Amino acid sequence: QKKVALRWNDGAQAELLADPDEIRRATINLIANALDATPEGGHVTLDVTQNDDVCIAVCDDGFGVPPERRSMLFERFAGTRAGGGTGLGLYIVRRIAEKYGGRAEYAPLEPRGSRFAIVVPKERADD
Repeated sequence: QKKVALRWNDGAQAELLADPDEIRRATINLIANALDATPEGGHVTLDVTQNDDVCIAVCDDGFGVPPERRSMLFERFAGTRAGGGTGLGLYIVRRIAEKYGGRAEYAPLEPRGSRFAIVVPKERADD
């Protein structure tokens, strides 16, 4: 509808000990947020990398997150902008990442846009 280009690093593979449905849910939340924040004709990119950790990153060239809202991004009911939804999506992303010993990350992109990611160890220390 908005003619946003969605790209991903084709052929990238990563293995991690986690529930695939939960990882899929976190990834879909990140992509949905990026698509919502990206204006017509924009770009959203999904990138998966693996070293000691598996990183699933979603970047967009959307509106970005105002500095005053960044510290609360992954909190329950925090939301990123007025009228932007329930405020649970990024909280759920964070909780899923933490369940597997990982973390959720945000970084602003220049000149505009955002990078959101979940970073999870390939193997959990308690496994």
